[in-house]
Parts: sequence; C-alpha cells; structure tokens
Amino acid sequence: MTTDTITLELNGDISLQDFATAMQRFYGLVNVLSSEVGGTTIDWQIDELNAGSASITVRGNTDIPNTVEKIVLAFLTVGSSILSHEPIPYSKDVEQQADRLVRLINGSITSMRFETAYGDAVITEYSGINTPVERMYTAGIVKGTVETVTRRKGWKFTLYDAIFNTAINCYASPQLEEQMRDIWGKKVIVHGQIGRNQETGRPVVVRNITHIELVEPVPTGSFQQARGILAQPNGDEMPEIAVRRTRDMTYA
Repeated sequence: MTTDTITLELNGDISLQDFATAMQRFYGLVNVLSSEVGGTTIDWQIDELNAGSASITVRGNTDIPNTVEKIVLAFLTVGSSILSHEPIPYSKDVEQQADRLVRLINGSITSMRFETAYGDAVITEYSGINTPVERMYTAGIVKGTVETVTRRKGWKFTLYDAIFNTAINCYASPQLEEQMRDIWGKKVIVHGQIGRNQETGRPVVVRNITHIELVEPVPTGSFQQARGILAQPNGDEMPEIAVRRTRDMTYA
C-alpha cells in the first residue's frame, strides 16, 4: 500500500482558471499540514497528473521516517471531517486552507475527491454545512492498460480503462508482488473492490485487489481466420458465388 502520496480530483466542467486556483489552494492545504503535522518542510513532487479527470497525485519526500505518512493520514482526516460534518481536528490555519479549497465547489466544479491509500472522501457541496456522500465500493472487475507502476512504500498502479480511457488508481497488497512485476504497459483485468464517481458511475479507484489477470494480445490479422465455421473442401463453390447464384435464380 502506497503511503506517501495524496490525490485531489476535481469533477465537473473544469476550466484552466478553476484548475489553477484549485492547485494553489491544494498546495496551501498540503503545505500547512506539512508544517503542523509533520513539523518540517516536505518536498512534494508531482507523481501523476491526469487531464481526463482533472486529478493530481503528489508524493512527499523527507529523510524523517513516517513523517509523510502522518500528513497523508491528516489529509484524509480533513476530507472525512468535512464530509461527515465533524470539526477538523487541527488548527485554524488548516481549517481555513481546507475551507478555501472546498469552497471552489460551485456550478463548474461539482465535487472534489480527497484520496489516499487508506481511503477517500467525496465532497459534493460546501457552504458551511456539507451534505455527506459515502463512497460505495462493490466487488467487480475493470479492464484497461497499465500506464504507471510504483512500489515505493507499497504497490500502486494507474490503469486507463478500456471503455472511457480515464485513469483509475489501483492499490495492491504485497501478496500480489509477483503479478505486479510484469504488468507495465500491458492490458489487464483487475479484480477487487471498485469505487465509482458518484455522478457518472465510472470507476475511479480499486482497492483490496485479489487478482490481476493479463489479457493476451490478439494476433494481427487473426480476424481472417473467421472465414466460416466449416472447412471448405477443394473445389467447392465459394460462399459469395453461391449467394450470388441463388439471388440470380430467385429474381430470374
């Protein structure tokens, strides 16, 4: 389980200005959490940036053990507190930064998703009182192509699904290490608990993965093998000729 990354996803009709403003406020929240919870300056690097779902994943780097993990947990706590109407259990600075970020939800930004390896919180409304929306997970499968694989502090990979070509964050357990070694750039079927976008129903995250199945590539030109069910003995009439002859007899 990757414990040193956090993801913010915006949903809706996201303009460049909306995204830029959200990134500034996201940085403000992460920065103040780093100072307050981590007690030090953390080097946050962009780990992944997806335009299709307007989401960003950042990875924290520091020499102090367990510091980044504490901030990751704090980020999820902030999102969960807003979602469940509970006070944010940190300073006023953290509360103000979170308020500035979530208040961007309006006509164009319809929701935000705070995601970590430990869970996620989807916020669909914020005006002082938030309407909670619980992420529903269902057992199932998703099929797509693996674009990125990381094993730093746990296995995580990004799958671009075969239907919508959108990014899905997948968190795998150490028990699947052997299956993870050979999946980069390949088409796979992932079995696990699937979390979906509340508005579109599309998969956005897969947790508790039980199995990763490689999809064998289809050989080039294999469609030519589907010429017919029965073999055609030498000398038999070609199907298109038989059809044409039958047609001509019918309309003669």
